[in-house]
Amino acid sequence: MQRALLSAIKQIEIEEVPSQSPAAGEARVSIAACGICGSDLHMYDGSHPVLRPPLVMGHEFVGRVAEVGAGVTDLKPGDRVIGMAGRGCGECEACKEGHYNWCEQLKVIGGHIPGALAEELTLPAEQFLVIPEWIPDDQATLIEVGAVGMHTINRHPGSVEGKSCLVLGAGPVGLVLVACLKAIGSGPVVVSDISAARRELAHAAGADLVFDPREEGSEDNVKAQFPRGLDAAFDCAGREASLLTALRLTRRGAAIVLTAIFQPMVTIPMAQVQRAERQLIGVQMYQREDFEKTIQLLEEKKLDLSGIVTHELPLSQTAEAFHLLESADAAAGKVLIRVQK
Repeated sequence: MQRALLSAIKQIEIEEVPSQSPAAGEARVSIAACGICGSDLHMYDGSHPVLRPPLVMGHEFVGRVAEVGAGVTDLKPGDRVIGMAGRGCGECEACKEGHYNWCEQLKVIGGHIPGALAEELTLPAEQFLVIPEWIPDDQATLIEVGAVGMHTINRHPGSVEGKSCLVLGAGPVGLVLVACLKAIGSGPVVVSDISAARRELAHAAGADLVFDPREEGSEDNVKAQFPRGLDAAFDCAGREASLLTALRLTRRGAAIVLTAIFQPMVTIPMAQVQRAERQLIGVQMYQREDFEKTIQLLEEKKLDLSGIVTHELPLSQTAEAFHLLESADAAAGKVLIRVQK
C-alpha cells in the first residue's frame, strides 16, 4: 500500500509499505478520504508540543472494513467506518473512569501510531465506529471534528442553549463548532477571524456576526450589541491575542473553553480571570459519546457539515495540500485528501 510519510519538518514523501493483516481484535480498513487537521499542521511545521517526524499523519478519515481479525464481532467487512484518534493505556485510573483522553500514556493515531494518510489503516477494532451510508464522504470525515466540537461544548459548565457564544478562529474546528452550537440551540454566535474567506464560511455555517479582530472598532461593535459581554467563549485559534479578545468580550462569570493547541506560554491579565470570576477550561480531544452525539445530530438533520471542505486533492499530492494550508491567501477551509474512490 501507499502512504504519505512526514519524513522531516515540512517534507512529505509518498512511500510504499507492505499491507498489514489484522491481528486478533483488530480490523483493517480501506481508506476512502482523510481530512488534514490543525494538529497535523503543527506536526508538519515542527510546532507540535510532543510529536515530531518521521510519522504518518491523518485521523479524520472515512473508509470501509476490508478484513477483521479473530474475535472481532462488532465489525464486519464492508462496514463503513470512521475512527477515534486517541487510545489510552486502559489500565490507569483515568482510563478506568472512562476518561481515556486524560491518560498520561495517551497515544494518538496519526502521530504515535501511523495514521490515515494512507491507503489502509489497521487498528484495534474498538477505535472504529460504524456510520450510515447516506453521509457523504466530505461530511463523514468531519464527524471526528464534530466530536471535538461536542466535547468542547460539553466542557462548558452548564448548558449553552440560548446563550450568546464567541468563537475565536474560523478554521475547520471553529466552523464545525459554530454548526454544532446552532444545532443544539445556542443563542447568537459571534465569530472572530482575520481571513475574509473564513468569515464568509462562518456565516454559511450559522454565525450571526463575524468580525476581523485587526479592524479598528470591531470589538466596540461587538460590545455595542452585547453590552454586558458574551456568555461564553471558545478559543479555536490558540493565540495569546485570541485569548485576550475572549477575556475582553465575555461577561463577568463567563467560561472560556480552550480547544486549540496553544503555544507553551502565554501572558494574560489575571485580574480579568480572578476578579471577574471567569473560568479557563481546557479541552483534550473527545470521548466516544461525543461521536455518537454528532452522528445523532446528523441523522436528525439538525447538523449540516456541508460546505466546510473547500479543497480535495489525491494522496499523491499530500505535500501540495499542506502547502495550500500554509498559504494565508489560499482561502481554504477543510482540505480533504481523496485516497480511494
